[in-house]
Amino acid sequence: PATETLGLVCLEAMASGLPVIAVAAGGVREYLRDDVNGVACPEGDIECLAAAMLRVAHDPGLHTRLVDGAMATTSALSWDSELDRLESFYAEAIANGVRHGDVAYGS
Repeated sequence: PATETLGLVCLEAMASGLPVIAVAAGGVREYLRDDVNGVACPEGDIECLAAAMLRVAHDPGLHTRLVDGAMATTSALSWDSELDRLESFYAEAIANGVRHGDVAYGS
């Protein structure tokens, strides 16, 4: 399965002014809004990923709109709030006796 535990790579790209093209799975699905701040593709759909890359590369208006959406997404967040969110995931896992390998991240 496609995972990116907390979606931080997605946020870092957005904060750097990059439109994100990714599978909306794991932590990425918490932040990626299709056609708002990036492009979401189904897991395993290589054609969708390739088409999205070409669309964003060849459509300056789309690129600009996605970058604006990405910057708006990240400007509403802070490291403190994201670290608090991470801490709450860990606390919940500990409280529920979850072991490594038992966690379905971002679900």
